[in-house]
Amino acid sequence: MAAPLLPKSVKRAVVDALTHDMPSDDVAFRPASPASPPEIARSIFDLHEAGLLEGRCYYEFGLFRGFAFWFAHQMIRKMEVRDFHCHGFDSFEGFPDVDGPGDEGAPWAPGTMACSREQVEAYLREFDADMSRISLHEGWFSDELFAGFEKENAFGEASLVMLDCDFYESTVPVLRFIPTARSREGESPRRTSPPARRRSDPSSPRASRRPSRPSRPRPCTTENRREPGGR
Repeated sequence: MAAPLLPKSVKRAVVDALTHDMPSDDVAFRPASPASPPEIARSIFDLHEAGLLEGRCYYEFGLFRGFAFWFAHQMIRKMEVRDFHCHGFDSFEGFPDVDGPGDEGAPWAPGTMACSREQVEAYLREFDADMSRISLHEGWFSDELFAGFEKENAFGEASLVMLDCDFYESTVPVLRFIPTARSREGESPRRTSPPARRRSDPSSPRASRRPSRPSRPRPCTTENRREPGGR
């Protein structure tokens, strides 16, 4: 059952309250991509209004220091969602040492962007996360790793999935794993990824190295024809 639509004033109040809780600029606990929090916020508002938060889970693959994970967790708390759990997955050892198909010539050295699990947990506790509603899962992403996790954990229905895996070899097993957390109603979980990082930006070690392919225009049919002024 869908939740009542939230007025813009309520949405603004939630974001303002969360912004007040955010770490100051002189703390290392900041988003790797500044555009991620607004995208997460928009997704959570949409899911709340569709009644797709209560009793479900947030999944994030690739945490770094855990800021985006913390932001999603805190925002869901501000929305007063009572039954919700957040699952975070990472090696906590930085980038893997891979050079297989799809990952040839990666510009990042193994171990770059590393942050220990202990440090991530310390950040979450320092900034008032509810650790009873958080589970962190450690290891290099693979089919075997996720199969082991499934034997040890009762993963709930996925409401929102955040992928920040950077490598093809790491992303494929995640995409195989996500369908196991589909909702009982057969709905696909909503996924969000950080906006692409431009390679020309020297401050971003995780810059995208592959240009995106232009999309093919769809034939105009009665199903997809847009009316003037439509979206």
